[in-house]
Amino acid sequence: MVRPGAAFDHTAAVHLDSTTIARLEHKKNTRVSSVPAPYEKQSPYPGKLHRLKHAAALGQLVVLRCNHCRRSANFLASDLAQLLGPERDALEPPFPCSRCGRTDYLRVTLHLPMPGDWGSIIVRRPGPVRCIQTWRTVRLGD
Repeated sequence: MVRPGAAFDHTAAVHLDSTTIARLEHKKNTRVSSVPAPYEKQSPYPGKLHRLKHAAALGQLVVLRCNHCRRSANFLASDLAQLLGPERDALEPPFPCSRCGRTDYLRVTLHLPMPGDWGSIIVRRPGPVRCIQTWRTVRLGD
């Protein structure tokens, strides 16, 4: 028994077995990461991949929203299936944001347009492909 005000000998009072000491040493030597793991998107339908061909067959819109610069764009899934391939995951960002160029802030959702949406939703469609003439510098006679 320790009297109040008397010195307390910690080594005499604590008796630990070897497994407890090893566990405490391991805990002391392991680092805890202060940075959280990056967020990985999960499919809304676990175990099922929703491909662009499925979204195109349903007539869905692919809605891209950049949470960095707040830009939003709508694409027809059938257009993206022709450009990127029908076997591509529909919830994977098809390309970087056109304003800021980031891909890590893009959020992809699928939207099934209602009958009242026709004519009021702005959709980006593929336009004509332009061929640009390039020039190169060479010596006369080459």
